[in-house]
Amino acid sequence: MDEQNRPIHTFQVCHVMEPNQNNWLRSGWIRRQAAQRVYVELRFTLRDCNSIPWVSGTCKETFNLFYLQSEEPLPTTARFRATDYAKVDTIAADESFTQTDLGDRVLRLNTEVREVGPISRRGFYLAFQDVGACIALVSVKVFYKRCPSTMRNLAVFPDTVPHMDSSSLVEVRGACVENAEERDTPKLYCGADGDWLVPLGRCVCSIGHEETDGHCLDVGRVRDEEGRRKKREEEERRRRKRRRKKKGKKGKKKKKGKKRKKGKKRKKGKKRKKGKKGKKRKKGKKRKKRKKGKKGKKRKKRKKGKKRKKGKKRKKRKKGKKRKKGKKRKKKKGKKRKKGKKRKKGKKRKKGKKGKKRKKRKKRKKGKK
Repeated sequence: MDEQNRPIHTFQVCHVMEPNQNNWLRSGWIRRQAAQRVYVELRFTLRDCNSIPWVSGTCKETFNLFYLQSEEPLPTTARFRATDYAKVDTIAADESFTQTDLGDRVLRLNTEVREVGPISRRGFYLAFQDVGACIALVSVKVFYKRCPSTMRNLAVFPDTVPHMDSSSLVEVRGACVENAEERDTPKLYCGADGDWLVPLGRCVCSIGHEETDGHCLDVGRVRDEEGRRKKREEEERRRRKRRRKKKGKKGKKKKKGKKRKKGKKRKKGKKRKKGKKGKKRKKGKKRKKRKKGKKGKKRKKRKKGKKRKKGKKRKKRKKGKKRKKGKKRKKKKGKKRKKGKKRKKGKKRKKGKKGKKRKKRKKRKKGKK
């Protein structure tokens, strides 16, 4: 089990109490394919000999890796002979686990990579020799390196496997893409680590063709494609604008208009801007009744607690005559007589406009007679 309590399939051995151990584990037949040099990645755990009690010189902390080349798989009846196998290396662990690590389920995995070869036959076997260690082999990965197919300077280069000699580079000649011509012979060099190195030469598009995305296309076709691409971009922009407008309409709130100052009238000929309506009344709330006599310019309010005298009415203005702006209403008082002074005989009180109208009527009647 690993640190996350997941089961792990391993090959393990731990015969540390007995001397002169010689235990072998062999893989199945592995086909070489195009590889000339093969790499083996090993993942394993190894126990520290000092953490095992009652062990003197019989415990080891290493194991050996071997390989065997063959044209075909060996028959199952064939005997195993260790002398037929070639040794690759003795492998030791960077980290070893102890008894406390076992209790805490701490998995100290070691990873080691070794180069096997050169291999010239169709396939090979791998073998592991234990000489008295407490070891568990978790995984074995076999692979080889190659330079993957690529395209550079309008030339295509195929998959290439490097040579056995790690110091030498493999020269690869490229083929020009369709509608292209060689200006200088295109070349690349494949390194031992599977990387392309030292690009040389190039290809050029033939007459009437233009380079786009590593290909040589007809000029008319390129223009058509550019026009289509521009149309698509314009359509996408329009769609985005429509979406933004829809989102803006949903998210926008009604802006409230600026309030006029008290007593300030709207200028003549100036209309209210649309969309700047006043506040709506709440449901169930009635409109307040407008007080009479408050049309036009507001009058000065009476002081609180001060009432108008009973029987005293507001004087009416003459018909057709308007009060000037800013002019306050004046109360006209008649002349008072001095105390003790009587009105002269035959002198009547001056009448208002109504009295004048009666005099006119009397004169008219006399004229008719």
